[in-house]
Amino acid sequence: MIDGSTLTPTAVADLRARLSNNAPWIVEHVDEVSGDAVAPTRRLLDAAAEMAAPPVATATATAPGGGHQLHTHVRRSVSVLPLRQRIEDLDDLARELLTAQLPERPTPQLQPAAHRALIAHHWPGNVRELDAVLSTAVSRSMGFDIRLEHLPDDYRALGSGRQLTSLERSERETIVRALDEADGNKSLAADRLGVARSTLYREIRALGLENERFGS
Repeated sequence: MIDGSTLTPTAVADLRARLSNNAPWIVEHVDEVSGDAVAPTRRLLDAAAEMAAPPVATATATAPGGGHQLHTHVRRSVSVLPLRQRIEDLDDLARELLTAQLPERPTPQLQPAAHRALIAHHWPGNVRELDAVLSTAVSRSMGFDIRLEHLPDDYRALGSGRQLTSLERSERETIVRALDEADGNKSLAADRLGVARSTLYREIRALGLENERFGS
């Protein structure tokens, strides 16, 4: 598995020598390939297209960057929504990440306040940010269940309120997606959602989104 955000021309040249013709491989975050690495990565994917197991590229649907042009150079492209737009996946993702971080120990559980804080966060750094937050929490909890105080300081305030219901979580995801697609323009988002602007403002406050930034 290769992270596109870390690719350099030298790294691409090294990949050419190491990639097997039969083993499947994945270029993650292909949209984040940038600068001098774009052209050699394109040439690498051109050559790899004839492999027995051609590469799969994954990308964050709303991420900026020149690497999006590389999607056409693989046979299969998977577009992955940002974590903030699929917050219902957070529980499963957190469990998988925690299991990977502590492979020889029981997987820690997220206590309710810590869980609320993670659900309420906007996750501009997507899954990699979640992985880093959980890594810090695991270190502070010494591998035991994760409480609110184990999270990094910037994440704790969001866990002090009540837990959102499943309906509220669904509403939150819908509003976040609309605001992202409108680049934070609340009037435009309200029009697309078919609600009054005052209603959208009220929902934003109720769901704790008033200090979040939206769009690319």
